Amino acid sequence: MKKLICIFCCILSFNAFAGFSPGGKITHLYTNGYWVLVQVDNTSIHNPADCANTSYYGINLTSDASKTLYSTLLAAKLSQKNVTFWIAGCAGQSNSYPRIDSIKMSR
Repeated sequence: MKKLICIFCCILSFNAFAGFSPGGKITHLYTNGYWVLVQVDNTSIHNPADCANTSYYGINLTSDASKTLYSTLLAAKLSQKNVTFWIAGCAGQSNSYPRIDSIKMSR
């Protein structure tokens, strides 16, 4: 029973540090060789992991999956589509910004 309670508490604590951002259109993309910072027109930045900076969302370009996210961001910016992000942890320049784990693009 103690193990079950411990597992349940771990799941709850994980969800406390992740969640969906408010939706909006991408207004700025700031790119370096290793990270991308993203700003949307909704001024409310979702920051469940209490990252140091909340002026942008971030992605670290260290895997093929993150490069796919970056391609999706570019497509959303160019087509002016609304995006919503699943945010978990911190990333971007000095790992200071809420990290984008997935992207939902809509009309």
